[in-house]
Amino acid sequence: MNEIQKEQRITTIERNNAIVLAVLTLGSIFFKSLTVTLGVLVGGIIIIVNFWFLHKIVERIIKKADKGAFFAFSYIFKFIALIAILFAVIYSGFVDILGLIVGLSTVFFGIALDGFVQVFKRS
Repeated sequence: MNEIQKEQRITTIERNNAIVLAVLTLGSIFFKSLTVTLGVLVGGIIIIVNFWFLHKIVERIIKKADKGAFFAFSYIFKFIALIAILFAVIYSGFVDILGLIVGLSTVFFGIALDGFVQVFKRS
């Protein structure tokens, strides 16, 4: 797989993530609870942004020679920021925890969707 194909794959996964988040958010409306819908939406946005930052960190590591220190600092900073944001969102109480967990699974479903598409595309 060359660089262009890898970038297209990442772009496809990012698009899938947005589609999955839209479907999950629209589906959460049937619960008729604003906190559930906000939980799904906020969780999805958090994890999609996290995925984007992780992609940029790995991309920079691959293209640069300063692998050790940059990776360690960037990854630890991103992880601490993610934990702090999740703590703040949960502590605030304005989102439903189960809705947040569903939203946080957005990237998993986006990657799984890409995998299924690739399997059936080859068949």
